[in-house]
Amino acid sequence: MTRSTHHLAARWIARAALAFAALVSILWISSAASAPEPAVGLYYYFGSDPATPPGVSAPMWQLGVRTDTHTIFYKSGTAATAWTQIGGGGPSAGTVTSVACGTGLSCSPSPITTAGTVNVSLTPTTCSAGQAEIATASNGTSSCSAFVTGTGTSSDLSVWTAAGAIGNYAGSSPSACSAGQAVTQSALSAAGALSYSCAAFGSSSLTNAAGNNVVTKSNGTNLVASGISDDGTTVSTSEAVSISGFTTLAGLAATTQTDTSTGTVNDFTINAGITRVRLAPGSSLTINGFNVAGGAPTSNQFVIVDNESGQTVVLSNNSGSGTAGHKYFGVAGVNCTLSSAGKTSSIMYYDATLTAWIALTCASAQINYVSNFAAKVNLTSGGRIADTATGPTLTSCGGSPTTTTGTGHFTITTGSAATGCIATFSTAFTNTPTCVVSAQNGVIVAYTTSSSAVTLGAGTAASQKYDVSCFDH
Repeated sequence: MTRSTHHLAARWIARAALAFAALVSILWISSAASAPEPAVGLYYYFGSDPATPPGVSAPMWQLGVRTDTHTIFYKSGTAATAWTQIGGGGPSAGTVTSVACGTGLSCSPSPITTAGTVNVSLTPTTCSAGQAEIATASNGTSSCSAFVTGTGTSSDLSVWTAAGAIGNYAGSSPSACSAGQAVTQSALSAAGALSYSCAAFGSSSLTNAAGNNVVTKSNGTNLVASGISDDGTTVSTSEAVSISGFTTLAGLAATTQTDTSTGTVNDFTINAGITRVRLAPGSSLTINGFNVAGGAPTSNQFVIVDNESGQTVVLSNNSGSGTAGHKYFGVAGVNCTLSSAGKTSSIMYYDATLTAWIALTCASAQINYVSNFAAKVNLTSGGRIADTATGPTLTSCGGSPTTTTGTGHFTITTGSAATGCIATFSTAFTNTPTCVVSAQNGVIVAYTTSSSAVTLGAGTAASQKYDVSCFDH
């Protein structure tokens, strides 16, 4: 075969190959066009290829990106390892026109026009103790603030427990309630500022429901007193009250009314709030009943009626001339005569059931008030009277005499070789008293008295006990 014949045959073979390839391409394209197009998802991996067992399960035709080697795969089969790499292969692969780095990234070179390196550039910060992160910048920098502050500038919480502070917080500075007020409501804002409301005791803002009337005891528990009521002026209770351990009770002191009425008063007026009536008539006085401020007395009201004049005052028992409901009932059902010698009294109370004043005492005998009398007369636990004032001073009573306490009633023990004794009262009597001296050995002893002393004379024996009792006039 000639050379030209060879060249002609080669050309025909090449043309045939191209025609066959074109036919195959047309058939494949036609087949692909008639098949359903798959939905494409994107999968990311790090540290291993999806084609390496155990592989990654995914639908057909899905794309996978291995981020640490910058390689791209597609799902080419049903097996978990059926992935085929189609691109990538490292940070040095390919070329770029220009890459500029934004916040949080750094480029080398910058910008990258051919090949280069892109690094992450973050500067994270850590909040100090007592602070919390409130914001983060794009480069990772944190903004911090102290706990429980309105401005974020102070972490000092000691102001909450500062002396005298009632939940006080710097910046809020709530003022204390005024005298006669109580806190009824308080609130704490998100910024830490404290506010509260005050109301006066007994106002409509404070309730007196049974469940709220409690008294806190020393052990921290509550003593319920459902009978307590408070109208803003007076606190009262329907419960029994026991008071002990007081030396004085403020508000219970006698409130005195002085009156100079004379003659006969059928319905004597006791002013409101009075607990003691001092009568000072210029002549005799008879009272047949008592009203209070022109009206009916209050149940269980106590009043002391004193006669401090030189005139006789008679409180008539159940007098027919008295006003019904205001009459006076004396002790043992008789009149109470308050002596003309003065300084006598009657204690009475009003019984709402009997609708009458009931007398508890009627001191008709004279009560002597000695301005400088220093005696102390007490009742002992056994119910006996005891004179506990300082005893007398002993002179000329022999060697080492002794005496008991008492300014008017005492016992002297004479000393050795005593033939007499002078006992000077610790407080002198107003007048010369009447004294009785008794020797415990039964021997009669002579004695004399004065307002300042009692003197033992003839018959006084050494080391003997003498009981002395003196009464003023």
